[in-house]
Amino acid sequence: SLASPILRDADLAALRAYSSNDHSFDSATLDATFPSINAPRWLEHALDDLCSAADRALDAGATLLIISDRNVDAHRIAIPTVLALGAVHHHLIKTGRRSTCSLVVETGDASETHHVAVLIGYGAEAVNPYVALASVRDVANERSRTPITAEQAEDNYVHALEKGLLKIMSKMGISTIGSYCGAQIFEAFGLNHDVIERCLVGTPSRFKGADLARLG
Repeated sequence: SLASPILRDADLAALRAYSSNDHSFDSATLDATFPSINAPRWLEHALDDLCSAADRALDAGATLLIISDRNVDAHRIAIPTVLALGAVHHHLIKTGRRSTCSLVVETGDASETHHVAVLIGYGAEAVNPYVALASVRDVANERSRTPITAEQAEDNYVHALEKGLLKIMSKMGISTIGSYCGAQIFEAFGLNHDVIERCLVGTPSRFKGADLARLG
């Protein structure tokens, strides 16, 4: 049970480190990055690899899957987080294993309340926006004239995200994160049917647009 769907770096580290005697809380990190090569259909292959990694982790006994783009660098590019999450979420639904695990996202993509709301709406039980958290701390450290510590700045940012999520959910008549998680109360704009069918199953998309090949 988590007090907040927004995980700070220390919270995520604690989840990774925790393991019960019966291994019922074992975690596995799924790498949501892919080698930066000029290959056709790389995004489709990356999503296939990610879903296969999720299957292997569950076979090994993991019950907490952490989808992470931490390995992004000059040689590895990140799969768009909502696509990575959605692909794993719907893959596990199709294979009948979604109820056996929890999904947590460790992402540099998310910075605003809407970003976090979309990730939770497409299946994430919790989100660690590590780049945004680091940026907030850095800004607080650089502004020496501002009487606020890096820890206070991070607290303010997390509380702002939490209040924003409550506001978004209240507009839909939803009062708990559990009811919002995976509800997919969104409409896609500018995404082709192959993206929807692979990653955002059931999402209305009245205006077609980019397919997986173009996004890759």
